[in-house]
Parts: sequence; structure tokens; C-alpha cells
Amino acid sequence: MFAPLREKLSDALLRTGMERALERQQMQRSLLSSADPNTPGYSGALAALLSAEVFENVILWLGWRLQPRNMAPR
Repeated sequence: MFAPLREKLSDALLRTGMERALERQQMQRSLLSSADPNTPGYSGALAALLSAEVFENVILWLGWRLQPRNMAPR
């Protein structure tokens, strides 16, 4: 009864975490390659990206923990 809900929730968390991680990495590369470190707000932007990374890690960890542990024999 709970397995399908658990699987769906896990899949949604993993998908969301991966999508956000890819977007954050792209933004981080863009910021590091194009912005001057002396620009006002540069360190704040890096701090926000670090916070986003921590959030993504929590979402991905939770998604993996919710993955069903039962393996069906083939």
C-alpha cells in the first residue's frame, strides 16, 4: 500500500534534486567564469549557491533513503 507512494515520492525527490543540482552547477560555472570577484554581491552569490548545494544534498539524501529496499529475484 505504501510502496507505490514511497516510490513516487522518492522518484520526485531524486528528479528534483538532480535538476536543481545541474542548474546550480551551470550557474556557478557562469558566475566563476564571467564575474569579477571584486564585484559587490559576488561573495553573497557564492554563499547562496553553497546554500543551494546543501539543500540539494539533503533532497537527494532523502530521496535515496526513501527508495524501497526490497529486490525482486529475476
